[in-house]
Amino acid sequence: MIGYKLLTPAGKSISSTYGRVTYPLDGAWIEVQGRGAFVGHSLPGLLRGGFGPLLAECECEERIGGDAECTEYRRVRVIRTATIDLWTLVRVAICTARDVAHLSTDPRVMAAIEAAERCERERTIDSARAAKAAAVDAVEAAVEAVEAVESVEAWAAVGAAEAAALVLVAWAVEAWAVAWAVAWSVADAVEAASSSTEARTRILGYLVAEAWGGAV
Repeated sequence: MIGYKLLTPAGKSISSTYGRVTYPLDGAWIEVQGRGAFVGHSLPGLLRGGFGPLLAECECEERIGGDAECTEYRRVRVIRTATIDLWTLVRVAICTARDVAHLSTDPRVMAAIEAAERCERERTIDSARAAKAAAVDAVEAAVEAVEAVESVEAWAAVGAAEAAALVLVAWAVEAWAVAWAVAWSVADAVEAASSSTEARTRILGYLVAEAWGGAV
């Protein structure tokens, strides 16, 4: 079974709740005692152990617990790693928001996504300001959709607004917890808009593709 973990740059687990584990980054197998290694199969599952910069793709054996989104395994080995910067999360959020943009007929939704894309490309003060303004407009679109009892359109607008807002986090600070939390929020918005629990898994696929240059 293949799954994903977030680690410190040195290969250590982020959380110390069940004891901090150091995972060999050379592909060697490790047997994790106690609750085992928590391995994510969706974006929320990946984030259960905390926020970190190193994404590790793991081969796993001997399932001992967990659920479909985050499973506990006795034996794991790291196949490959990639450092995730905040702009990677921006691109994932944009892809995710685009998934459901067609569900909204409000032009402010696509405008927010396009503003986020421009800021990711240019990374200038002007493009960041434009993304901020577009995010505000998309939030207004979401509010109007809620008032009109158009829940699907509202969630699509929320996804677009938060994708645009995330570029501001990446532009301003190395705020890992905030960035991952926003990415998770985009995932929830897309799941609600598409009425599909597969959205969370698909978004993890986008992250993997961005991390390793399109190779899932």
